Amino acid sequence: RFKNVDSIFYIGNKFSENSYKIHQKPLFRIYPSISQTLNINLNDLIKKDKKRFIYFGGSGCICKGLDLVIDSVIEVLKYEEIFLDICAPENELDFWREYQPKISNNDHINYYGFIDINSKNFLNLTTKAAFNIFPASSEGSATSVLTCMRRSVIPVVTYEAGIDVKDFGYLLKSNNVEEIKYVLNKCIKISDSEFQERLIKTYNQSWNYSPEMFVNSFRNGILNNNTKTVSKL
Repeated sequence: RFKNVDSIFYIGNKFSENSYKIHQKPLFRIYPSISQTLNINLNDLIKKDKKRFIYFGGSGCICKGLDLVIDSVIEVLKYEEIFLDICAPENELDFWREYQPKISNNDHINYYGFIDINSKNFLNLTTKAAFNIFPASSEGSATSVLTCMRRSVIPVVTYEAGIDVKDFGYLLKSNNVEEIKYVLNKCIKISDSEFQERLIKTYNQSWNYSPEMFVNSFRNGILNNNTKTVSKL
């Protein structure tokens, strides 16, 4: 597949970049674009609750770590009051056969299925949600996380989720229950000032994923490519 490729355009952070270095081809990072219809009034940040988390993801619940999220939240609920809203597809029957019984009678975990980002339901959930927990095993740049960032929901992600969270989000050092429990506890205990600072930085960083940034990153990759042709994967 890569034999006749001149250059590689990739989406993601260093995790994605490093996965292609073995091919010894010029690499150009492309920034994905998220919906421009979403926004949030920064005056509404006072409505966010440190104890309210959201999981928002598409197909592949195991690959995206929803099992770890549910198991971790259930463990934390033994000694702390936190809330988890789950937005994920209903059609992964094997997954829900295992996990539906764990959450069906839990007042602190709510399941909504897969919801439209332009729906009132999504807007209401992301108005209250403080943190988006997404311990993925492999992503380019998880656009579900980026979408929540536009609603000022602080990302709690693995390195493999493909998003550099810098000083505004939380990086999970590993995708296991003990690490997730540790970070969940860290999130709910941050000071009010740090909380507000992270919320605002998260919102500001989301604008790095706009149509303009997508076009510019694509253009720069083409113009800086010295080969005769560019092949896109």
